[in-house]
Amino acid sequence: MSKSGTDRQDSQFVIWAMAWTVGTRYGGKVINLLTTIALAWLLSKEDFGLAGYALIFVTFIEILEGFGVESALVYHGEDQELQNNAFWISALTGLGIASIVYLTAPVAAIIFDDERAIPLVQVLALAFVFTGLRIVPKALLTRRMQFKLMALPEFVKVTVKGIAAISIGLAGGGAWAMIVSVVIALAAELVVLWIAAGWWPTFRFVFRAEKVRPLLSYGGGMIGLSIVGTLIANIDYVLVGRLLGAAALGAYMIGFRLPTLLITPIIESLSKVIFPMSVRKQSDPVAMLDGWKTALRYVAIVSVPVGLGIASVSAALVPALFGMKWVDSVPVVSGIALQTVLISLVWHTGDIYKATGRIRLLFWLGVSQLLITAPLLLIAVLHFGTIGAVAWAHVVGASLNAVVRFVVMSKVMPVSLREIVDILVAPLFAGLAMAGAVLGVDMLLAASMDGLWLRLLVDIGAGALVYAVLAYFTMRDEVETSIKQLRQSLSRG
Repeated sequence: MSKSGTDRQDSQFVIWAMAWTVGTRYGGKVINLLTTIALAWLLSKEDFGLAGYALIFVTFIEILEGFGVESALVYHGEDQELQNNAFWISALTGLGIASIVYLTAPVAAIIFDDERAIPLVQVLALAFVFTGLRIVPKALLTRRMQFKLMALPEFVKVTVKGIAAISIGLAGGGAWAMIVSVVIALAAELVVLWIAAGWWPTFRFVFRAEKVRPLLSYGGGMIGLSIVGTLIANIDYVLVGRLLGAAALGAYMIGFRLPTLLITPIIESLSKVIFPMSVRKQSDPVAMLDGWKTALRYVAIVSVPVGLGIASVSAALVPALFGMKWVDSVPVVSGIALQTVLISLVWHTGDIYKATGRIRLLFWLGVSQLLITAPLLLIAVLHFGTIGAVAWAHVVGASLNAVVRFVVMSKVMPVSLREIVDILVAPLFAGLAMAGAVLGVDMLLAASMDGLWLRLLVDIGAGALVYAVLAYFTMRDEVETSIKQLRQSLSRG
């Protein structure tokens, strides 16, 4: 088959797989969003902040989960003995981490200066028992690229979590609604995941160094990467919770959650497609790079208007969805929406580095991101003392990090900065023009219209119209090709 024919098949596969995973994940994200909206009306900012203390503390310990075994299994392929060793390592690790979390719960009270965090953390410790048991079946589904089966456990998890959280919230459970629901949902996900994978361990663990070594060598690199990633993702929560208090953390969490619920599924779903496919093309860097360019193009076309659109309508969106008590979250939504767009544009460089075994490079890129972002966040909290300043510090940090990531990509892979800019310039131009138009319309409506929902709908309609017109003139070939390939890809299903 010709190279162009192979590239076309790969593009169609990426779009088909992305469409399926985004569709199913968006089903789960819709449930997540509805759950968040319901909890925003049922719980107080303080409740959100208290639950946040526990969730953040546990996240820092969660990086040890499975010693990076899941990514190692995806990388190394099908081997029953390897899988069996991986299962017992991850299961015992999950049990050990659960014990550590339970015993160290008082540390959370010290970090956040609030003893109410202790029982919340102790109950959440049970989650690690379930996560340790899910690693192997989850890795197998990813390796086999069984996207339909991969989506089902996630959908069950978010559905069960939503029902449990709202039920506990209605019963007056406060912060417990966000903690107990996590444990219940993970148990439900585990059952479905094992059934979907159709894999069972042998209950006779025979330690073989030659089988464990590849898991821990690759997984060990992933742990280092996870440590840096966890610090990057949570240092703002720690600073806000410790220095600004539970209520401020609750408002920040709500503001942070909305853009990520709407944009992140696009990034994560494509990553689940690109990494396994890239692993299969380790011997052909050019083919891998073509897949990355395709991913970057599709992500930019979709995530740029969504992110800039959310930022533009946040003044109406937040009170419409969550109520006036959450207006402090408006600048957070605006800033994090822009940050999420910037992250989406560089996200899949990491998939290429993983597929080519450049874990060390990925680690140091994470360190550079941490060194760029942490000082900005600290200045935002100490000097400005507002959650809005923290969100916009993220925007500055993400902008600098995007420049670093693309420059490094151009140095280690056969792609020039000019090629990258050519892919991004049209979506960014159309998105920025759309955002300017929406902000103008919203300012006029805010002065003359009382209904938040009507104002929001007019804003969205104006933005969609402007972006569609600009996309027609600046990205016509890309959009038409994408639609054509999407139709051909979906016809396969």
